[in-house]
Amino acid sequence: MVSVSGYESRIEIIVSDNASTDDTTDIIRSFQTKYPWIRYCRNDSNIGAEENFYHLFTLAAGDYVWLIGDDDKLEKEAVAIIIKQIDAGYNLIICNYSIWSKDFSYMKKANGFRFACNEAFNNPDKLIKRIGYYMGYISIIIIKKDVFFKCPVSEYLYYMEYCFPQLYAAYSGIYPHCNAIYLSSPLVCNRSDNYRDIDWCKIYVVGMSKIFESLLKKGYSKNSISSAKHEVLRSIIIPGIIGHKLNNWYLPNDINRVVFRHYKKNWLFWIVGLPVLYTPVFLLRLAKKVKNLLL
Repeated sequence: MVSVSGYESRIEIIVSDNASTDDTTDIIRSFQTKYPWIRYCRNDSNIGAEENFYHLFTLAAGDYVWLIGDDDKLEKEAVAIIIKQIDAGYNLIICNYSIWSKDFSYMKKANGFRFACNEAFNNPDKLIKRIGYYMGYISIIIIKKDVFFKCPVSEYLYYMEYCFPQLYAAYSGIYPHCNAIYLSSPLVCNRSDNYRDIDWCKIYVVGMSKIFESLLKKGYSKNSISSAKHEVLRSIIIPGIIGHKLNNWYLPNDINRVVFRHYKKNWLFWIVGLPVLYTPVFLLRLAKKVKNLLL
């Protein structure tokens, strides 16, 4: 369990209950008997995850906000390490994470990021090229509140339907005064295989493209945006299309046209993405069998 000992006067814990129907209220009340400084807020109705995130930012009294998903855990030393980085003056902190099974019985991957060393960023273009879509993972981001609120609420609300408005808010807020750091030590334990019922194509194919393209208007270079979109294509869209096909999951009839419209300027789309879109399922399954035999 994460330790907050010695930092009680420097942190606040706010739990925003988004109109849950389980025993969340009773559980939080039991914690409050031991830690009375925990604040518990319950929404009258479910306002959606993304709007609830924004609501939590408005509730926070401190200068920094760390949104932690209710299905993630923190390593014991996480709070102490993050406070040290806050004291160093960074306005954005990104931490590495480990990936666990759904019941946390075993670790599936020790490092979510492949970067082995800490890295500081004072150039927002270098930040977006390096971190890219990972900024959408709320539990690994600690951001100065006034940086987040540089994003007008109207813009945040506009991107809510694509599920990652906090990604847009963080990147738009950090430009041009970037003073960020990536921490290579995994501080968050991510619970995997915990999927929401989402429109995969709308969020990852269309949404990610729209969000990154919109950041051009904030001042980011075409090269850095192209790099961020390339990583989305490589790590999410192409594997996602293969996974959907192999598992007979739903893909819209116009998926080929949608991917083409948003990623046609990327060379990876033509070399890998387009063939994957048109490859019959039986050939994908054959390729998977061959790969498994070789490994």
